[in-house]
Amino acid sequence: MLHSIFSKSLISYRKTLKFDELILDFLKESDFLKKFYDFTGSTKDIKRRIETYQNPRLDRLLLKNTIAEQYQKSGIKSIPNLVSQNINSLENGNTFTVCAGHQLNIFSGPLYVIFKLISTISLSKNLNSLFPSNHFVPVYWMATEDHDINEIDSVNLFGKKYEWEHSWKGISGNMPIQGLESLINNIKNTFGNSKYATELFELIEQSYLTSQTLGEATRKWINALLGDYGLVIIDGHEMVFKSRVKDIFLDEVKNQTTKKLVDNSISQLSEKYNAQAKPREINLFYLGKDYRERLVKEDNRFQVLNTDITFSLNQLTDEISNFPDRFSPNVLLRPLYQESILPNVAFLGGPAEIAYWLELKDLFNNYHVPFPALILRNCATIINKSTNDKLSKFSISDKEIFLSTDELIKNFMLNSTEEKIDFNISLDRISIELSNIGHEVSKIDATLNAFVEGEKQKIKSSFLSLEEKILRVQKKKKESELNQIRKIKDLLFPNGGLQEREETLIPHFLNHGKGFFDMLLENFDPFEKEFMILKEVE
Repeated sequence: MLHSIFSKSLISYRKTLKFDELILDFLKESDFLKKFYDFTGSTKDIKRRIETYQNPRLDRLLLKNTIAEQYQKSGIKSIPNLVSQNINSLENGNTFTVCAGHQLNIFSGPLYVIFKLISTISLSKNLNSLFPSNHFVPVYWMATEDHDINEIDSVNLFGKKYEWEHSWKGISGNMPIQGLESLINNIKNTFGNSKYATELFELIEQSYLTSQTLGEATRKWINALLGDYGLVIIDGHEMVFKSRVKDIFLDEVKNQTTKKLVDNSISQLSEKYNAQAKPREINLFYLGKDYRERLVKEDNRFQVLNTDITFSLNQLTDEISNFPDRFSPNVLLRPLYQESILPNVAFLGGPAEIAYWLELKDLFNNYHVPFPALILRNCATIINKSTNDKLSKFSISDKEIFLSTDELIKNFMLNSTEEKIDFNISLDRISIELSNIGHEVSKIDATLNAFVEGEKQKIKSSFLSLEEKILRVQKKKKESELNQIRKIKDLLFPNGGLQEREETLIPHFLNHGKGFFDMLLENFDPFEKEFMILKEVE
């Protein structure tokens, strides 16, 4: 239960100055972008997506049984009832999923990962109310095959970076947990003595220190946090799932279909925007025990980069046919794989994800895979009570927090300095007098007017210089307040970026426990198309 009270305000994404033009145009449903998707996140469009949904690749019974088996193998001792009900419901023809995906991170990584999952839960909850004859299941697609380990082997906490020492080079889902205990013990010392610190550490221990791999640990961790809301977790690294799409993998190596179709979409999009993700000639990786390497075509052979492994076309088609689990789709093929497996009607993604999904509609059409409604996940900044009090103290409004630090300081100085001197009024008066003088002297000699104008510019420069000197003196008197404003800005926009991309869940859990998720769920609504500011007021 959350004991704090939060207020909610909304600001247009454009006014935050933090989002690319493509996303801003997508949110306002610009005519230019409409050909790159079929359905928006409106209730009307989702209704159409449900009514027209057909997925010849979908095997509901296989999906249900495989997910249940993944949970069983993970070692989760108690699967929440709502998760079990949702898994079992996938066998029914009136059940659909709404999905978000993300790579594995330590302790769920940046705060926006939690935002993404809560948005998914919120959307499923809304759809279950809007369309009671159907059932909607929130799904987290664990991208366990990502291998950019350097992106996930550290965590930022209270301004310090904690790194996991390891030598792993394979896919993240198979990464052994060895060595993580030392990092966990290090961050435990930062938790303090809040009533939620013990609960948080127990959740970390139960999730990570009882697991063999990062994939297993992540399932336990997310289930412990959000399982009670019915969130179903799926691991995409699965033999039976990939068997459903091996014809796509075969076509990829034979005909390089992804590159042809996506390049065409990028060509059209590039009339106005930069491409988010560009296709390779072959958009598949080959998996080994401790590696995930790109598959490239060289003459008449197929080479697995950074290995001695090569295939002829016949050998490669046999390998895909017999061992599809040894092949891993890249960022552009993964959405097609995901949507082939799930009865999915909506995909919730961040700005970068929406950008590259807009490149994929022709690819989906080519393989007769239903393209989901695309919805931007909720984006937000969380302001704690202490920071909110400081914002009130300095009369900084919700919209003004997006101003630069210099602009905030300038506004504060203009509004707080008792000894106000309006140089503009004085300059206007002097300018008028000099203009009059210039007019008179020009009657004597026309060249004298230019001299007067020059003197006018000198006086203006002198006034500006004097104004700057006075402002420096005033700033020095208020250095303490100005430092507080700088700290507020750094807290809300660490490293100049959005808080959700830099901050983790941990500080918020330490303050609010699992009640933090209830607060987010109460306020998040993916149907809203505005940036959210959540302020702790009591």
